[in-house]
Amino acid sequence: MNERFRILSSRLTYALGSPWSIILAVSLVLAWTVGGLVGGFSELWLLLINTVSTIVTFVMVFIIQGSTNRSDKAIQLKLDALIAHLDDVPSEIVGAEDLSEERVDELTEQVKRRIADDRRDDARG
Repeated sequence: MNERFRILSSRLTYALGSPWSIILAVSLVLAWTVGGLVGGFSELWLLLINTVSTIVTFVMVFIIQGSTNRSDKAIQLKLDALIAHLDDVPSEIVGAEDLSEERVDELTEQVKRRIADDRRDDARG
């Protein structure tokens, strides 16, 4: 189930981010406007377009969020792998996304101090 969702959402995210999907969306808006002008923007027409656009938006939010979550996990993994091989960085930084906000702030200050110290050392010689 998860794999099927991943494949479907990846394909949809890719397809819906293409220039063709933008052209299609603009065409649908133009057709919607023409349909409204011809039909007199009736209540049924408004109800139909509002319902369809709400459903599409609702589904797209979840598809985009799923894709973003996967991308964030992959980026985090790559960053963790890089950080794990640095000698002068606290090992606690690997997996920092799971720490409390206070602890992340403490580590941020610690790393900033180390960067400032390194810059002073580089400037000296």
